[in-house]
Amino acid sequence: MSRVAVVSYRIRARDCNDYLQSSSYKGSTIILCPYRNIFSKVDLESEHMVSPYRNRLSFFRSRSHVAEALKNQLKYLLRLGSFGIGLEKFLKFLILRVSSLFYRNAQKETSDRELENHQKNQPKHNEHLFSFLDTIHQEDPIEEIIVFDICDLPTVLEFSDPQGIRTLIR
Repeated sequence: MSRVAVVSYRIRARDCNDYLQSSSYKGSTIILCPYRNIFSKVDLESEHMVSPYRNRLSFFRSRSHVAEALKNQLKYLLRLGSFGIGLEKFLKFLILRVSSLFYRNAQKETSDRELENHQKNQPKHNEHLFSFLDTIHQEDPIEEIIVFDICDLPTVLEFSDPQGIRTLIR
C-alpha cells in the first residue's frame, strides 16, 4: 500500500513538504505534480519521490505558461545590463500586449470548452493526473491520496470514490 500527495502549484510545495515531514505515516510517499521543477527549492526527504505526470512538451502547448516564462526570463536578462531601461520599457509593453492576446484567446477557448462540458453534463477533470493515478494504483494499491490544491480535487475524487481510497484535503 502506498500514499500519494498531489500538488499543482509551486506555492504549495513547502506546505506539502511540511505536512509529509510532520505526519506519522511510515513509508514512502509519491508526490504527483505537473512538472518536477515545482519542488526545485524544497528539500524533500529521501523516502518521498516526486513524479511529474505531464511531459515537458505539454508545457509549451499552453500559451499562458509560455507568456509567463518569457516574461520572467526577460526580467532576469534585463537586470544583467545597464542599458536596459529603455529596452525594458519597450519589452514590458510588448509582453503586455502579447500576453493579453494569449489571455483573451485562452479565455475564449475556456469559455467554449465550459459551454461544451456543461451541455454534455460531463465533469471537468485532469486526464493526465487521472491516468497517472490509475497506473500507480495498478502497480501498488494506493491507501490514501492527499490533495494540496483544490483544482485537483474533482479529478482525485472521481478516481478515489469508486475504489474506496481515503482522500485528504490540506
